[in-house]
Amino acid sequence: MLSTPEPSYSHFGWGPTDPPPEGAEKTAKIGQKSSKCPVIIAVSICSVVNAAVLSAVACVWVELQREVEDIRRSHLKLQDRQYQHGGLNETALELAVEKHLTDLREKEEGTVWLPTDRETPFGNVSRRTHKPTAHLTGSPQADSLSDGKNGLSKIKSWETRQGLATLANGMRHRRGHLIIPTDGLYFIYSQLYYRFLNPEQTQSKTYQLIHYTFKQNSYPKPLQIMKSARNTCWSKNVEFGLYTSYQGGVFRLQKGDKIWVAVSNMSMVCLEETSSYFGAFMI
Repeated sequence: MLSTPEPSYSHFGWGPTDPPPEGAEKTAKIGQKSSKCPVIIAVSICSVVNAAVLSAVACVWVELQREVEDIRRSHLKLQDRQYQHGGLNETALELAVEKHLTDLREKEEGTVWLPTDRETPFGNVSRRTHKPTAHLTGSPQADSLSDGKNGLSKIKSWETRQGLATLANGMRHRRGHLIIPTDGLYFIYSQLYYRFLNPEQTQSKTYQLIHYTFKQNSYPKPLQIMKSARNTCWSKNVEFGLYTSYQGGVFRLQKGDKIWVAVSNMSMVCLEETSSYFGAFMI
């Protein structure tokens, strides 16, 4: 029976019982590590890609949130602007409610406010101009005169609706006062027309005609801002004595300030709409 010869390891340089040469184990371990490197690299690349994708998604989400917030703010501003300035999308119901509330306010406070556009002697006064405007005319009513101290009288009632009178863009009138709706520079003016009817057998007499404009804010004491005065003597031979006093100026006013007109010898003031008037407008 033939025996199988022992394999020869002479060509490897060592015998079957000889230990492997030094460094062979290290070479094997290096081979194992080399086989794992592609896997580690692939995992690293996937991690980097995932991080980049998550970062991009986060940036897009933040930007989207900003755009949504900008759109929301713009929408709120548009709604507020349309409400304040009469936007075209106001419904008939909203306008009816606004008119009803305005009428109630006028009855309770004695105020007059025109919230919509209106044709006036000065053109089309609209609240879309953002400029508070008032032009009040004389009102020859019996209750329009208010006797004051030191011979002065405040003109308590002015015409605010009829004829040449107008109130617009938030300006209000209450018991002779114009109430300022917003801070700013205003031109204030007033004119008074004095007419003296000389009774028969009346001696000549000198009259002191004084025309005041006052302002009042949070302080209790009114502040005089304009004054014009004249001593007038009408002859007994003259049937009518006529005199016109006008004053106007620019003043810085604050929201809630009140302005009004007071005069001496109130019985001599002729309250016709074209000759006696009082107004203010923002510039």
